Amino acid sequence: MIAAFAKPTINWNDFRNWCLNKFSTKYARTLTSYAIQYHPLLNQDFSMLHNLSRDKRAHIMKALSNLSKYLGCHRHYKQLVEECGVKWERPTSIDIFKNLYSGNGNSDTLHWAIETSKKLPYKYRFAIIFMALTGLRPIEAITSLNTIAIQGLTNYYNADLHVLEHFKYPELFLRKTKNSFLSIIPDQLKSELEQWQWKLTYNGLRMAIVNRGMECKLSELRKFFATYLREKGIEVETIDTLQGRVGSSIFYKHYWRPDIKQLLQHTSEILNPITEHLLSEVSTKTNSAALA
Repeated sequence: MIAAFAKPTINWNDFRNWCLNKFSTKYARTLTSYAIQYHPLLNQDFSMLHNLSRDKRAHIMKALSNLSKYLGCHRHYKQLVEECGVKWERPTSIDIFKNLYSGNGNSDTLHWAIETSKKLPYKYRFAIIFMALTGLRPIEAITSLNTIAIQGLTNYYNADLHVLEHFKYPELFLRKTKNSFLSIIPDQLKSELEQWQWKLTYNGLRMAIVNRGMECKLSELRKFFATYLREKGIEVETIDTLQGRVGSSIFYKHYWRPDIKQLLQHTSEILNPITEHLLSEVSTKTNSAALA
């Protein structure tokens, strides 16, 4: 038993900042929340975790793992894990199949994005459409829009390739496990971004949705983007690159060397129809909520 894990000795603000240096704001908040609630287990044992759902068990174990690293007692954590025989598990093949089998494709997400956006002020409405058209994670999309609000598109937008170059801001977009390298920006979307001036927060957007009695499905927009491109014939390697995933295959690492300009232009052409559709559906001219 390690007395250093007693609640009064933990500086939770410092731990939260430690997490922020490694993870996204949202994930750091999640880790801190679970660590605060379950840190007493580090002075007991992990047997109670067997009675929890797989997802909750994984959240708790990841939080306690990071807390033990922060406190310098990760060996103790690993001993507890080994003694109790608990582990966090990835979704099984049947779990993945059930998600695919029970889904209704992209139509539900597209409908949600349009109908939800129509009830929101322009700044939140556009943020939803921006997520759907770039495939960025919600926190990455908000960071991108905030960057544009501060400095405009200068040094961020590559006019030759028609992309936002996230990789130029490693402190914002390149993290230990999740990255964003670039996003294709069709001309219609660029016109909106040239006028962008609002700074947002994830919680502000989420509460704007929830307070209007709607379900928050922001994380589904990333799946919408990937599915849309794949159904239009875009290769998995291209989608992975646009969503910040570096493929692990030998082909991706050592042999895939596309004409990047041609590849981005072709993908942009694929995105043009859905870009025009989404922007027209939520235009300020057809939405009185824009003035809210």
